[in-house]
Amino acid sequence: MITCRDAYRPTTAFRRRGHSACGPGRSGYFVDSPTVGERYFGPHEHRHIVPGRIEDYALIGDCRTAALVCRDGSIDWLCFPRFDSGACFAALLGTPENGRWQLAPKADVRRVRRRYRTDSLVLETEFETGSGRITLIDWMAPGSHGPHLFRMLRGESGEVVVGMDLVIRFDYGSIVPWVRRTQQGIRAVAGPDTLQLFTRVNVHGENMHTRAEFSVRAGDEVGFELAWSPTYGPLPTPSDIQATRRDTDRAWRNWAGRCRYAGEWREAVVRRRFPHHRRQGRRR
Repeated sequence: MITCRDAYRPTTAFRRRGHSACGPGRSGYFVDSPTVGERYFGPHEHRHIVPGRIEDYALIGDCRTAALVCRDGSIDWLCFPRFDSGACFAALLGTPENGRWQLAPKADVRRVRRRYRTDSLVLETEFETGSGRITLIDWMAPGSHGPHLFRMLRGESGEVVVGMDLVIRFDYGSIVPWVRRTQQGIRAVAGPDTLQLFTRVNVHGENMHTRAEFSVRAGDEVGFELAWSPTYGPLPTPSDIQATRRDTDRAWRNWAGRCRYAGEWREAVVRRRFPHHRRQGRRR
């Protein structure tokens, strides 16, 4: 059992970020050069000690809340269970100690490619290293019972050693939860909020972080699910990750299929009109 009796109080001042932005190119990819990527990729224990640039983040959501995923595989912003809830990952405004979830190769990364799946908010980030190539797939499932965040690593070629660093800090980094090991991962509890990580990967506690190291070979698929529930309610159960990904793709594509524009910039038009939150009494 990994525990902490005292709440962590962040000492790093939150600072204002710039407001520049970018979107996917016509191919749907964000292509990062190796020289740019060196700022973010190095020895795993020293990675991402400062927030990324705002244009390096992609958004995934389920119409109730949303997460920001940096191109180095770190989710640096997430509010559970709603947009107006306190953030459990807030490294975007501080440091990793304010909460984040990173999945990334341990070795130096030569190139990163990113895209959303066609007419979908399922995000794919491809990492290329000297030993192989893997794809990190991130999504949230609209219409699911309670908010769930899904991540999957897929081996494309060779073999890549991956490191995971999960730092759960409720209320924008001010509360360190009690964390217990379960048969399928971990459970983190802080007051009315509970997060449960479901995975087959062997994780361990280290300095109030949950960490893991594992290999992904060509053809492998390694899944993770982070589910929120109220502490006073029933605990969530693990989902069928493959089925959830298919259902999520189908839901977004069905929505995007209502767009009648078929011109050159259809992808940008559809992406701009994605419903990131629910609207009552209106049809888009």
